[in-house]
Amino acid sequence: MNDYLRNEDNNGETIPISETFLYIPTNTIMSVQKSQADFSLRIGKKCKILGNYHLKGTAFIDDDTEVYGSITANGDVWCGNNVNIHGAISTDGEVNISEQVRVGGDIHADSIKLAKSAVVEGTLHAKNGISFIDTKKKQAEKKIQRFESNTDVVDEVTELLE
Repeated sequence: MNDYLRNEDNNGETIPISETFLYIPTNTIMSVQKSQADFSLRIGKKCKILGNYHLKGTAFIDDDTEVYGSITANGDVWCGNNVNIHGAISTDGEVNISEQVRVGGDIHADSIKLAKSAVVEGTLHAKNGISFIDTKKKQAEKKIQRFESNTDVVDEVTELLE
């Protein structure tokens, strides 16, 4: 996976980055007690992260990742499958919790969407409500859309053969 990063110091040109790249923006504070960024945070798959994160943007935590701390964000917070957060989540936006996720503390958000297999060991606080996500239904709908548009059939056959 290659992403691209805009660098204002590089005349606005893009810089290709890879999965092994760590970019820390200007005015970011990194510490175990409180890491602070004026931007969003994206944590890749199978990571182990230590610290409490305070963000002015959104947070995306990919599958099979463990966060030893809490996340506070102004934007939305998404947790992929099999994520373990040893702390709380607090945001002004929406929290999306996928399958097999464990949150060790409270969740404070505008709204919360939980998979039925998620475990929250704290209290849920949502100004605009809590709803449950039926991931199997979403997967089935996506498969039907791909089937109707005659796409990704080869990908699914490849997956079956693996």
